Amino acid sequence: MASRNKKVTKYRRPLNINIGIIIFGIIFIYVLFSIILYMINPHISVYEVNKGSLSTNNTYQGLILRQETKITADKAGYVNFYAREGEKIGVGQTVYTLDETGKLADLLADSTNSESTLTDDDIKSLKTEISSFSNDFDTNNFKSVYNFKYDIENTVLELVNINLLNSISDLTSENAGLFTTCTAPSEGLVVYSTDGYEDATIDNLTEDMLNYDNYKKTTLKSSDLVNAGDVVYKLITDEAWSIVIPLDEEKATEYADRETMKIKFKKDGVIANAGFSIIRINSKPYAKLDLTNSCIRYATDRFIDIELMVSSIEGLKIPVSSVVEKDFYTIPIDYATQGGDSNQLGFLLEVYDQDGKSSTQFVEPTIYYSTDDDYYVETHEFEVGNYIVKTDSTDRYPIGKTAKLTGVYNINKGYAVFKQINVLYQNEEYDIVEEGTTYGIAVYDHIVLDGNSVNEDDIIY
Repeated sequence: MASRNKKVTKYRRPLNINIGIIIFGIIFIYVLFSIILYMINPHISVYEVNKGSLSTNNTYQGLILRQETKITADKAGYVNFYAREGEKIGVGQTVYTLDETGKLADLLADSTNSESTLTDDDIKSLKTEISSFSNDFDTNNFKSVYNFKYDIENTVLELVNINLLNSISDLTSENAGLFTTCTAPSEGLVVYSTDGYEDATIDNLTEDMLNYDNYKKTTLKSSDLVNAGDVVYKLITDEAWSIVIPLDEEKATEYADRETMKIKFKKDGVIANAGFSIIRINSKPYAKLDLTNSCIRYATDRFIDIELMVSSIEGLKIPVSSVVEKDFYTIPIDYATQGGDSNQLGFLLEVYDQDGKSSTQFVEPTIYYSTDDDYYVETHEFEVGNYIVKTDSTDRYPIGKTAKLTGVYNINKGYAVFKQINVLYQNEEYDIVEEGTTYGIAVYDHIVLDGNSVNEDDIIY
C-alpha cells in the first residue's frame, strides 16, 4: 500500500469584502476631511436678504410761536390757582385768588369737613404727565428735570385747589374780604409760566432765541407771593400756532416747493398736517410749520421735538459690510452676438493657430451688468491684448478698459458669485438696494456678511 502523501496545503480563506465597513470608512473620511476644512478655513457669516425700508433722519427740535397775553396782578398777595394749566377757560371764569394775609388756605381747611384729596381722575392725569416725561427724557438735557419738578408741584397744588374751589362760596363775608377772586378777562388756554417768548414773532426771531441752551422758564406756583404788576399767568388766545425748525441748505432746497408737510410729534406720537414755508434768519434757512389745531395739547411747551414725515426709501435691505466694489472689463454691446449650441449671448474672440493664421472663436463669458453702451465681464475670462471681432465686420475691440461695479457676493450655490446692486439709500448700518434688477439679488438670497472676506468663486463651508 502506497504511503500517504504527508504534504499539507494551507487553506486560504476567501476574501470577504464587508460593504458596510467600506461605506462607514468613506463617511468617516469625509466627515474628518470636512472638520479639518472647517477648522483651517475662515468662518464666513451669511446674511439673508429681506425687504425693508430706511427713513432719513428728519427729527428736529422746534420753537413754538403763538398768540399769548400776559395777565398781571393788581396788588400784592399770595396766589392760589383754581384752573388747571393747559385748560381752556371762558371770560369771567375764576382763575386764581389773591390773598393779602396768607390765611386763605387755613380758612379753606377750617371750612371743609374732610381733607382735600386728589380724585382718581387727578391721579390718572398725574401718572400720564409723569409717563410722558419719562418716555421723552433726554440725558443730554438734564435741566428739563427741574422744569418737570416745578410743573408737577404746580399741578398737584392746582388740583387740590380746584377741589376746594366750591368752598370759597361758603366763607363768610367777613373772611371773604381778606382775599380777591380774579377771573379771566378773555377766553383762552391758561398757562402758569413765563419765558420771555410771549411777544416773539417770526419778524423778531433771532438765532439765539432758537437755541434751547439759552432757554429759561419761570413757573409760578400756588402760595407764591407776588407784587402788584407781576405776571400771574398768561392766556393763549388763538388756536393758530407755528413751529420753527432749523434746516440745512440741502433740505431747504429739497423742500423748497412744498406748501404742506405731515409731521409727527415725538412727545406723544400725534400726526398732523401743517402749512409749510421756508424762511431765513441771518441768511440761514428755517422751516415754518403752521397749524390750526392741537394747540391745547402743547400749551405748556415752548420747544418740542417733531419728525417730518417724508416718504421712506423701500427696497432690499442689506448690511453696509456686505457691499464691495470690483473691477470688470467693459465690451461695447455692438460686439455681442449669439452663437454656440445654446444661442447664448457671447463674443467672437480672435485666436491664432500654430501657423499664425487668425480665426474667431465664440466665447460665452458671464455677463455681470450692462448699460446702453457696454457689457461688464469678469477680468479672468480675457487677457489684456485680446481682441473681440464684430460680427460681419472687420472691426476689432482690444480688451483692456475696466470699470468698477458695486455689488455683493451671493452664495446660494455654495460658492461666492458677485451680484451687481443699485444702492437707493444708505445709513451707517444698512443699504436699501433696488429690487428686481436683471443682474442683482432677490428676496431670501444669501449673501456674505463681510464682502471683503471672500473672492469670486470661493467655496463657502
